[in-house]
Amino acid sequence: VGNVGQGYSQCTSYMGPESIATDVLGQLECVDGGCCMCSEISCGLQPGVPCNDISFGDFAAAGVQNIQVKGSLAWATGALGNYQQGTQINCNGQQSCRAAYIVGELI
Repeated sequence: VGNVGQGYSQCTSYMGPESIATDVLGQLECVDGGCCMCSEISCGLQPGVPCNDISFGDFAAAGVQNIQVKGSLAWATGALGNYQQGTQINCNGQQSCRAAYIVGELI
């Protein structure tokens, strides 16, 4: 499993334990080494602006214990018919979201 703190050393945009990362119009991207050890990351909590997509690159969001995501109630049509559109959460990188705690609704 390795050392949980190992990913923290790759953090390039550490802003301190009191920092908060939030979405812009339903989109949030924490690029490689981003959003590290923030006190909070949120997407879709602004009234009337649901989270559509949240993405984390290598080592992003490592250790964040308060990630809140709220998706959309909207319906979309795709190749397989109608479906409820929720938030897409992408932990796409090496150790991204490692030891993080995510609470979501409509994902």
